[in-house]
Amino acid sequence: MLSFSFLANINTYLQSSPAGLKQHAVTAVGNVLQNPNVRGMIGDWRVLWGPVSYTVDTSQIDSCVSDNLMLLLRGPDPANPANSILVLAIAGTNGISAYDWVSEDFAADTMALWPAARPSGSPCNMSYFSNPVLQTNPVITDTGRYISLGTANGLDILFNKMKDDSKGSITDFLKIYLGNQTGTIPFYVTGHSLGGALSPCVALSLSDNQSCWDPGRKTTVKCYSFAGPSPGNQKFAQYFLARFDTDKFKGIYNSLDVVPHAYQSSMMDDIPTLYQSLYYKLDKPCFLQKLFACIDGEISGFNYTTLYQPAATFTGTTTFKVDSMYKANYDSMYNAPDFPLESKYNAYKAQLWHYSCAGGAILPPTDAEAAPFYANTMCFGNLMSEQHVDGYVTQYKIQRVYGVIMSNHAPSKIPNADALIWKLLCAPLVKNCLLSSWGCY
Repeated sequence: MLSFSFLANINTYLQSSPAGLKQHAVTAVGNVLQNPNVRGMIGDWRVLWGPVSYTVDTSQIDSCVSDNLMLLLRGPDPANPANSILVLAIAGTNGISAYDWVSEDFAADTMALWPAARPSGSPCNMSYFSNPVLQTNPVITDTGRYISLGTANGLDILFNKMKDDSKGSITDFLKIYLGNQTGTIPFYVTGHSLGGALSPCVALSLSDNQSCWDPGRKTTVKCYSFAGPSPGNQKFAQYFLARFDTDKFKGIYNSLDVVPHAYQSSMMDDIPTLYQSLYYKLDKPCFLQKLFACIDGEISGFNYTTLYQPAATFTGTTTFKVDSMYKANYDSMYNAPDFPLESKYNAYKAQLWHYSCAGGAILPPTDAEAAPFYANTMCFGNLMSEQHVDGYVTQYKIQRVYGVIMSNHAPSKIPNADALIWKLLCAPLVKNCLLSSWGCY
């Protein structure tokens, strides 16, 4: 399931036309599934629907990105390889998608009712995500089941806007495909990161509306969710866990991963000091403490509640020294032609790479602006990145499969970094808290 979650991210960092994005996903996924090493580890799988890439803004025809991607596969049941299972894999955040960051990941300060009223004349309510009932008052949202606006935006795309050219939406396809099947077949939904928040909601909506796409009840919907933030409030979590017991839901997270700590208040409190137990001690936590405390304060009234249970937790291990990674990442970013704010930090370049997560920073006395961001925060960011991806790859020993996925991955490039970073910093949930925390050293 984790392998398929990463496979769904095959278009991350790729810029192309919508047709180019689709073709890359189809070709790359095919290459991965046909690789002998992959087939030797997870068996013979084929794609039934997709992969479908969706782009919100197609105005720049040759520099579009995959804001969301999803595919449906069929392959051997690990518990009984003679039988088959279906897997619906949902991509996580595309690092160069401003829409993902601003309108799906960070859109947590507004909530959407779950579920909304069924559209007139429709037996199903999956399509309501295109017109959700929104609330910004925590007193109101505490009285019912609510999900974040960002999650609702993602669900609208997955259910309503994603179309396979010849097979329609995922539910259109499933209704026809399952109608032609004999017997029963297990059906799993999976995703990592943003996909880890969307996959439980997709699974729940499919389960609640099963008569609309699987009237013969030939499937049992289950979910494997990795590293996802909390998609909704406490009443939503209670409803989900009542519908999906431990046999139907595996919510798995790394205790050293920042992302699944969002947005439950008690878990948010742990983020700034998450890595102080490691041997590279972060010695300037003030900025991070103020930043995450502010974000928590903005949304704590919505009572976000994780779907993950403590029994599904593991503690990641570090696979390389962050100090060396910090220098390599900093140098590669700094020397890129589109590195943001180059002139502002030019004076600090020679000193910044000396930063040691274990021992502090060797910086000039006039480091008032550089120190909180490039010293403490970039070290924290590198640790966060390692635990959010490599921690899972190592824990579940999928290095060989992950290596094949990455070898077929789009080239890693951050285009138009100034514009992208500006959009991220201007996300309402981030902007005010970043400004209020910046003066803290």
